[in-house]
Amino acid sequence: MKRRLTALCLAAGMVISSISMAACGGSNGSNASGSSSAEESGEASGDAAEKYKGETLTVVGWGGALEDAQREAIFKPFEEKYGVKINEVNPTDYSTVKAMCESGKIDYDVVNVQPDFAIRMKDYLEPLDWNIIDKTDFDEKWYNDYYVASDLYSTSIVYNTKEFSGDHPSSWADVWDTTKYPGKRTFWDYPTGMLEAALLADGVKAEDLYPLDVDRAFKKMDEIKPNVVKWWDTGAESIQLISNDESSVGAIWGSRVAEAKSQGQPVEIESNQGIIGADAWVVLKGDEKKDLAMEFINFATRPEQMAAFMKLYPNGSVNVKAYDLLDQDTLDGLATNPEKGKTQIMMDDNWWVENGDDVIARYTKWLLQ
Repeated sequence: MKRRLTALCLAAGMVISSISMAACGGSNGSNASGSSSAEESGEASGDAAEKYKGETLTVVGWGGALEDAQREAIFKPFEEKYGVKINEVNPTDYSTVKAMCESGKIDYDVVNVQPDFAIRMKDYLEPLDWNIIDKTDFDEKWYNDYYVASDLYSTSIVYNTKEFSGDHPSSWADVWDTTKYPGKRTFWDYPTGMLEAALLADGVKAEDLYPLDVDRAFKKMDEIKPNVVKWWDTGAESIQLISNDESSVGAIWGSRVAEAKSQGQPVEIESNQGIIGADAWVVLKGDEKKDLAMEFINFATRPEQMAAFMKLYPNGSVNVKAYDLLDQDTLDGLATNPEKGKTQIMMDDNWWVENGDDVIARYTKWLLQ
């Protein structure tokens, strides 16, 4: 599922003259001015439950196991509490979303996107209503005026436990070291996260990673390229390459590991130096049900709902209080839990928005060489 590919390539054809990086600089951790007042109106949720009874809310998501977990942990409880019907549409298609925004005919109420898409499409999104959404316990790195993370995932070092039963690659430098850790590698056929991994392997410190030194990253990628058995294009393919012994180690989305392990596959994750990204909830500008959409986002990001979601799907939470509701085994299974997050790196979506088109073109050409 090439979420970022769709977003960044689509953006190359957009004409959104009012968007500038200065205008949406808050996307990398700076938030709307003013404090949340959702918590000051305790009666609001009860009133809303009556106000919206019988309505239908269209929620667009990525489908698959991720949306299955959202359905059980968020959608069904929201329907029960508010007396509404959620109409699920999947997967998210950025071309359709863009067409709706440009025509003003909005059929979607809440859409699951990538933050970089939200940054590019800022002028076509409703500002989040902090009078409805309680952001008190949100990690400030994962929301801004126009989006809030629905879940956090990590592009991590994943290895075959039959190949490495004891000592295993525990850094990107180790992944590049095919003498000490022999075997084939697998990487995404898309540059986000891959260039970061290459620079970390080359000795760049996490705090110095951005702005990415693109030339240096490609030079480091040249070193590992002969050892790559396959450049994967879906999460399912990536974990299969490891579990089927086709590759010894690779850069894989961490959420894929838990499911594979539950099926008895010989895979394990090393969370050190993982690259953390997010999916995000947005509301399209002009949505006639925007208040109900805001109620949904508020509900979806409550600690109880996020904890229920993480028990079903091993991605992290924007609401830090949700982790307090998890048992230790569930916490340990999260590639992005707070403890593991201390040794991981947050994806800089602003940098990719500004530089992605050129880097994607270069990466695609480089893969073919």
